[in-house]
Amino acid sequence: MKFFKFENGEIVLDKAEIALYSNFKKILSRDRGGRVPGDPDGRLKMYAFREFAYIYFKCDFEAYPSQHGLNEQEAHHYAVQQARLEKNYDPDEVVKAAMRQYENEHLSPGKKAIKSLIRLFVSNDRIVSKIENNITATLDLPTLTRDQITELLTYQKQLIEIATSVPAQVKKLREAMTLLEEEDKEVKIARGGSEVALSMDPENDIEN
Repeated sequence: MKFFKFENGEIVLDKAEIALYSNFKKILSRDRGGRVPGDPDGRLKMYAFREFAYIYFKCDFEAYPSQHGLNEQEAHHYAVQQARLEKNYDPDEVVKAAMRQYENEHLSPGKKAIKSLIRLFVSNDRIVSKIENNITATLDLPTLTRDQITELLTYQKQLIEIATSVPAQVKKLREAMTLLEEEDKEVKIARGGSEVALSMDPENDIEN
């Protein structure tokens, strides 16, 4: 399932591929122009191009939001910006149906697990940062009440719990990556191709 292809030095919509899927064909056929300068009659399908770009950035495993653990709102804003859609863009039911189909066909169990784990690592980092800010703010007070000391000890306990959970999370990430490698090999063998190692390395920065 491909939205784009490289043709005559430019990235254009792969209309033949898109036409094979009814949910995607709807996005293509309804673009009658007038929403993007330079495409008054919709012949170039420039707005459809942007909506397909939104779907890619929002849903694809290899896109920035998935690889960097962005939450739903962050991923939406990123996709809107990269696709050059209007700031108040909100996907309608046609686009949402296309997104669901894209995710169902592109996100294997291994990829879903990795996406969830990356988000978990990112959320851990954000939680730790907020806890550290609270600790610093409390320690900067001239004197501490008993409740404030108890609060500091609670913060420290929370930091320890997060730190001790990281090794288990790393182990799960390794397992998910191994599963993804096996899935990728099976797909390539089924297609009659040679085995190609994934670019994703289990020793990457996620666990550091």
